[in-house]
Amino acid sequence: MLKKLFITLVVSSLYLFAEYSSVGLYVNNEDLEIRGDLLLYTKSDKIQLESGYYITADMLDMDEGFTPGDDATLFGAGIYIKNSVIGTQGLDMSFGLKGEFGDIGDDKLAAMPITMALSYKIPIDYYYYTTPTTFNASFAYAPSPLAFSDSDKYLEYRLFLEIEMINHIDVTFGYRYIDVDMDNEPTKSRSAVYGGLKFFF
Repeated sequence: MLKKLFITLVVSSLYLFAEYSSVGLYVNNEDLEIRGDLLLYTKSDKIQLESGYYITADMLDMDEGFTPGDDATLFGAGIYIKNSVIGTQGLDMSFGLKGEFGDIGDDKLAAMPITMALSYKIPIDYYYYTTPTTFNASFAYAPSPLAFSDSDKYLEYRLFLEIEMINHIDVTFGYRYIDVDMDNEPTKSRSAVYGGLKFFF
């Protein structure tokens, strides 16, 4: 019930505030992930229209969690600032803060990681037609003072590629790694490759 409500809220918000916003659906043989980004405010900037303040929300459901036989469901929500890197065409940088919480087996995760991301969109050459392609890297880290409940540290990084197959729809291929330190337990980590679609509004 909670998962369905979360998905409904993400999709409804993106529909109501649909300028330079996106929702992505990513899967592999064990995981399902839904991620939405909503533009709250942007400057009148003809160079980089997507620059501004965003809120983000995501849900990651893993049939085989961090240990065999234990399901894991993680929810996240936060805010970040995105802008272009001056003097470098196609390169964007973002910084933000998010809340990450959920169940990892019998343990409870609660953390507030600091986030950072880089994206580079290959400039389109209209003479030699190129498919719009973006390379992305993201990093999130919550040290012990920003980790709560049963968790003592949270680390996540991603590397992924987005290819615009048709207008407003990207095909995505990526790698995801999550590492969580729990109180009085060994470190739990999970890595996975995934694919999916990202829709822009």
